[in-house]
Amino acid sequence: MSSTVTASTAALPVAWWRRKGKAPRGADQPEAMLLWRDPEAGPQLVAAHRGRSGLMLSADASLLSKEAGEVFTESAPARSYSDVAYLQVDEGGPTYEQLVQLLEGAPPAASMLGDLEGSAQSALEVPVPAAALGPEPVRSSPTSPPVISDAARESVPLPDGRVYRPRPVCDTTDVQLLRQARGSLFTRIVGASGNGKTMLAEAAFGEDLIVVEGHGDLAVDDLVGKWIPREDGPGYRFAYGPLAEAMRHGKVLLIDDLTRAPSDTINVLMGPADDRRLLVIDALPDEPVLHAADGFHIVVTYNQTGVGVRPLDAAILRRFPLQLEATTDYGLVAELGVDSRLVRVGRLLAARAEAAGQIGRRAGWAPQTDHLLKAQTALDMGMGVQVAASMLLAACPEPQHQPEVLDVLIEVFGPTVGPLVQQELQ
Repeated sequence: MSSTVTASTAALPVAWWRRKGKAPRGADQPEAMLLWRDPEAGPQLVAAHRGRSGLMLSADASLLSKEAGEVFTESAPARSYSDVAYLQVDEGGPTYEQLVQLLEGAPPAASMLGDLEGSAQSALEVPVPAAALGPEPVRSSPTSPPVISDAARESVPLPDGRVYRPRPVCDTTDVQLLRQARGSLFTRIVGASGNGKTMLAEAAFGEDLIVVEGHGDLAVDDLVGKWIPREDGPGYRFAYGPLAEAMRHGKVLLIDDLTRAPSDTINVLMGPADDRRLLVIDALPDEPVLHAADGFHIVVTYNQTGVGVRPLDAAILRRFPLQLEATTDYGLVAELGVDSRLVRVGRLLAARAEAAGQIGRRAGWAPQTDHLLKAQTALDMGMGVQVAASMLLAACPEPQHQPEVLDVLIEVFGPTVGPLVQQELQ
C-alpha cells in the first residue's frame, strides 16, 4: 500500500515519512526520513536507521535508499512511496529561524542535524493511523518483553578496580550467559578490539579465570607445560601450563586473541575442548591422560580481521559452539560521561559501516568503546576537542577509511580538526 500527501509550499517546514513495518532483512533501507529543500543544494534529507546501537541519523547519500531520489517537486513533496504507511508535515520540528536556514541558506551544519533528532524519533514512535495501514494482519499472540532482574544488571567489580556493566543478551545478560555456559558450551567472544571482550570474561568468572595472551610465538608448551630447572636444587621438574592447570583444578581458561596464535598451538585445544575433555601430555609419557575436573571451561576471544589474524578451521569452531559478538554500546558510553559530540561521531561512523555491510560493500571503521573513553580522557585533561578528535582519527587503522572518519569529525566538530602536526616556529 502507498500513501501520498500533497501540501502547499507555505505549509511545508519539514516533511517526514515512517516505514510501514520493518525494512526487509539485509536491505539498506531506512525506517524514517526527514526531508526539506535547500535552494542551492537541492533536496536535503536525513535518514534514520535502526542498528545495533539504536537510532542513528545520517546525511550521507550513500546510506539512503533509492526512494529518496526525487523527494521534492518544485511545489510540494507530493510523492508516492512504496511500503510507506505515513507521510506528514511536521510543524513541531525546527524553530522558525532554523527553518529559514534550512530553506534559504547553505546546507545545514552538523549541529542542525542534532536539532532534528527529536523529529526522527517521533517518526519512528508515533502510532500509524489504522486507515493508513489497511486490514490488520493475523499475528501470533505477542510475548512479554524479557525481564532482567536488577541484581543481574548490577555492575561487577574487577580486581584492578574497574567495573563491568552487564549488557542484555536475549532474555539474560552477557555475564549470566557465560556463567550458565560454563563446562558445557565452550565460548568464543568476537568483535573489534576495545569493546570489553576480556573484561566480560573477567566479570563472569573472577578469580576462577586463567588468562593467556595469544600471539605469534605462543607455543604448545606454553599452554600444556614443560620441564624447567628446580629452584631447590639440581634437576628438573615439570611445570604445568595454564591449559593443564585449568583442567586439573576446574578453572576457566581465557585465551585472548586466539587467531593470532600459530595453528599448531591452537590445535592442542582439540582434545580439551572435545566432549571427552582430555589432554595427553607428550612430555609425561608415564602419566595417565589428564581428564578435566568439574568446572573446567574455555573462553576464546578474537578479531575476525586484522594483521596477523589466522582463520579458525571448522574443527575448532565446532568445539566452541556458543558465539557472542561484543559491540560498542554508545548509550553506555554516554552514561560513562563521554562527550555527546564524541558519541555522535561514533554513531555516525557505525551507521555508515553497518549500511555498507548491508549492501555488500566492505564496512568502514567506527570507534570502539576504548577509543571513545581515551578521547574523553584527553578532554578531561584539558587538551581540547582538536586533540580528542585527532585521537579518533589516529585510531582508525586503515588509511582508506581515514578520509571518511575525517569527514565525520569535521561534520561534528568543524573544519579545524584533523591530525596533530607540528607547526613552524614564528
